[in-house]
Amino acid sequence: ERLPIEETARAAEILGESNVNVCEVVVNRVLPTDADGDFYRSRRAQEHVYIDEITRRFAQYPLAWVPQLPTDIHGLDNLERVSSVLLGTPS
Repeated sequence: ERLPIEETARAAEILGESNVNVCEVVVNRVLPTDADGDFYRSRRAQEHVYIDEITRRFAQYPLAWVPQLPTDIHGLDNLERVSSVLLGTPS
């Protein structure tokens, strides 16, 4: 979405001005490719525009892509799922 992209760009800029290195940008809640149906196809087309912008605007940083999970992230089980995605290890 537009607002998180702008907030992340501004945060990276402020951190850089403060001599704090940004080591990676986490892109959260990316629709899985196997999500099916008209709603998801439409949403994925919209998301693709933002993914292109993220890839372009944050090209200087490694990007970590976290898929949309079925529930909000709270509790140890969900945090372990996200950490597995970020670390590239099987959950």
